Amino acid sequence: MTVLITLTLAGSDSGPFNLYSNLDGFTTPFETGVSKSSLESGYSSISVPDYTTTIRVVSTGDCVNFVNIVLENTTTTTTSTSSTTTTTTTLTPLCLNYTLSTISQFKQNVSYLDCITGERESISLGGGGVVSLINICALQASVIVSTEVFLEEAGECTPTTTTTTTLL
Repeated sequence: MTVLITLTLAGSDSGPFNLYSNLDGFTTPFETGVSKSSLESGYSSISVPDYTTTIRVVSTGDCVNFVNIVLENTTTTTTSTSSTTTTTTTLTPLCLNYTLSTISQFKQNVSYLDCITGERESISLGGGGVVSLINICALQASVIVSTEVFLEEAGECTPTTTTTTTLL
């Protein structure tokens, strides 16, 4: 099937990219060496295997992160003519609310792709055996936690920026 893949956020050191399908467990790329500029401007792939529901976009350069894009959460426009059907799917990585918690005696590190900057962020929680609870808004499937951190997905979020104004 033909899918238009557009990355709205990509780190400065990301790319080129390989594209994978969930149909084979993301083991064999259906496209390789796709440039960041192509994905940012909208990359049309005719090689997406039929019945794919998730595309994994994997950076293969200095940055080796990935993002999973769920096709069920996208907008599909179908145009039909007498003998041809064209389907265009616009993909945008989802920002999701995540709740992170731990009761570890030791500090636990968590990293994720920030929805505003597209950059990898790191935070620590826990320590001292008290319950630690943090909420973040991160790109879907970008949160990396240790085994002692519990991760709960709580739906879509809208990234926001905070501006502080000081009056003199």
